Amino acid sequence: GVHNAIEDAIQRCDWASVGRLFREYVQLREKIDPAALQSPHDTEDFCALREFFRVFQACGVAYGGLLTGAMGGGVAILVLTEKGTEHSAVDDAMRQVAESCVSPRGA
Repeated sequence: GVHNAIEDAIQRCDWASVGRLFREYVQLREKIDPAALQSPHDTEDFCALREFFRVFQACGVAYGGLLTGAMGGGVAILVLTEKGTEHSAVDDAMRQVAESCVSPRGA
């Protein structure tokens, strides 16, 4: 399953696959529990946590990520690309996350 595939990708240091598999894991989690990514900032057409990961991927700073901690809250793990090791690129992505959460797309 996906857990074994994640473990294998980590052992091979295949970070692009780890990011992709984290995205797959999150999708599977949402199928089991549709509320897995809910936050108080969500609207009917906007999921703040999904947007957080989408922006980091769209900016090219992360291959993917997931939430960890009790009930999925507290810590976001991002699998960074080479670009993601540049502070300015991460800062730009964080600004875009903040802007998209203040003015959700489609709102």
